[in-house]
Amino acid sequence: MISVKNSLTLALTKLKARKIRNILTVVIASLMFAVLFFAVIVFEGFFAVSLPRFANETLSSKNMTVATMYDAISLFKNGKVSNEQKVVLDRYWNEDILARQRRSKELGLPFDEKAARKETQPYEAYEEDRPNELWPVDSAPAVKRLVKEQVAVEQETREQKIKKYVKNTKAVKVSKGYQLRAQSRQVFLKNQNGEYAFPTNKKSERKGRPDDRVPSVESLLLVPQEAYQAFLFNNNDWKAESKRVPIMLSINKVEYMLGLPKLSQDASPVEKSKRLQDIQKKSKDLIFSACYLNSVAMNQHSDALSYAKMTPVLQKDIKLAYAPIASNNCSVPQIMKDTRDAEDRKMENNSALFEHEFNGLEIQPEAQEVTFQVVGMLPPDRDYSEGLVDSTLRMLAGSADGENYVPMDMFMKLENRLDVQKMYAKPEVNNLENIEEVTDSRVFFFEYKTPELVKDALDLNVCANMHYGVFEGEKIPKEIEVRCKKYKPEFFASSFGSRAADLLSVKETFRQIILIVGAVFAAIATIIMMGTIGRVISDSRRETAVFRAIGFKRFDIIKTYLTYGLILAGVTAAVAFGLALLVANILNTQFAPMLTAKANWIYCVRNFDLKFTLIGLNGELLGMIVLAILVIGLVATGLPLTRNIRRNPIRDMRDE
Repeated sequence: MISVKNSLTLALTKLKARKIRNILTVVIASLMFAVLFFAVIVFEGFFAVSLPRFANETLSSKNMTVATMYDAISLFKNGKVSNEQKVVLDRYWNEDILARQRRSKELGLPFDEKAARKETQPYEAYEEDRPNELWPVDSAPAVKRLVKEQVAVEQETREQKIKKYVKNTKAVKVSKGYQLRAQSRQVFLKNQNGEYAFPTNKKSERKGRPDDRVPSVESLLLVPQEAYQAFLFNNNDWKAESKRVPIMLSINKVEYMLGLPKLSQDASPVEKSKRLQDIQKKSKDLIFSACYLNSVAMNQHSDALSYAKMTPVLQKDIKLAYAPIASNNCSVPQIMKDTRDAEDRKMENNSALFEHEFNGLEIQPEAQEVTFQVVGMLPPDRDYSEGLVDSTLRMLAGSADGENYVPMDMFMKLENRLDVQKMYAKPEVNNLENIEEVTDSRVFFFEYKTPELVKDALDLNVCANMHYGVFEGEKIPKEIEVRCKKYKPEFFASSFGSRAADLLSVKETFRQIILIVGAVFAAIATIIMMGTIGRVISDSRRETAVFRAIGFKRFDIIKTYLTYGLILAGVTAAVAFGLALLVANILNTQFAPMLTAKANWIYCVRNFDLKFTLIGLNGELLGMIVLAILVIGLVATGLPLTRNIRRNPIRDMRDE
């Protein structure tokens, strides 16, 4: 039996004897497999190395989702009013009209029942040709009453629903957050000149914003420590007694508040890194103010603007006139003129009281200045003018839902918390101590052990959508239908912080693509190598016959040719991997600095030693490709060899 060493020597001799043919085979096959190696290396560097590296340093590295509960959304199935609900709404509607009529009489106000019914109508036909399909009017008192009752019922079972969701999704922790929205108030920021952009004419609600980086504090998201910790400045000097609301703004809004011009899309990596460091250095001392005006104050200001533009003749007919609010002062309009008699004052006061009782409108004008202190920075808001690379990085960077984060534990310690909450509470809310009563908009942060569990929780959104009619009339896949019948979640969740869970789907899709493309390339490479190796075997029939004649066994010949095929495949794999690594390294050298700068900005990094890379070695996928190439070499050798080894050596010697 021929030794392994001699088999290797013979195989190498065959490779040297047919250099050009072997080189062409290796080059063609290597180019195809280099594409696979290159894709795996770059994908691994981008998705498995760089993105997690930046996310773990900046966004929350925990496996979390942020979710909202479907409170009263299920009240109206598919958004329509049922016959049973119509009966209830009609009763509430009539009770409201009777109460208005009775109160109007007590206050000495005129009452038009027809106009009142039209104003408070709780439902309306969606289309003229479908009069039986009624849709609720959200602002109608009867609808608000019905929804409030439903919410009260939902609140009684809220904790049970949370526990059920935690159990079904295997969450290890749940934390609450609250969305505060300014109620019946307009909010104006003080600019760098110390002025507020109050309307200057009746038609303008406010001056146009210079750019989309101008922050708005009309909505605040109170978040637990688990959600905001990754964005908090180190060693921030915020104190509860400062009476400043702690807030976290997106980096591009902080940039604007600092008076820095927006960098161009063509800014160099050095310029972007320097800008980011400047923002982080200066933003720790950033304090700004906002003026909250209620609807009464805004109406008085609007009347004042109209009065100022009237002629003196027309002004004489006006009994009550106000002065516009000065741009440098957060205050209510001051009375300039009041010639009303006692009866006029009484009627106007009673009308305001009536509107307050039945429509929730405030009676007295209010203006309050609130001071904010930036205690952290969020990733930048979406820029619709950004390029493909920025959009892709932003999409994959991580999710931090909500424009303005307010650390909840810090906010609850604020000395003037109740005064601030009043700006965001509905007029009818009296108990400002209870944050649950200030807002009915809650968010929940669920934490999991692994990204796989996060992905499973996110997949349940399909069930929630189907449950609430989003898929009405559509054909639902059987496996989803079975799963949704088993569990209908009460939450709609999305990724928070790290996008590790979302990247699982990306990686799985990439793996499938690699397998499909690899199978195609493997088939082509097998044909090419079979042609080369088959020709080598065919040309060596006389040589094989001589070996057989002098005592070589069939197994010795098979071993020699298989060694030849494996060497050819091994060289192909080595050349393909080397070529892919070379191209990936060139690409990384060319684009990594630019990607690092973009990632620094999008992730709002603090550690500037982080580097983006396009080179990553996935041993599993790379090993699969190498193994596939070796198998191709064996298959490409084995098929023609099977035919050749069965031939008669004496006949081959005679024919040759």
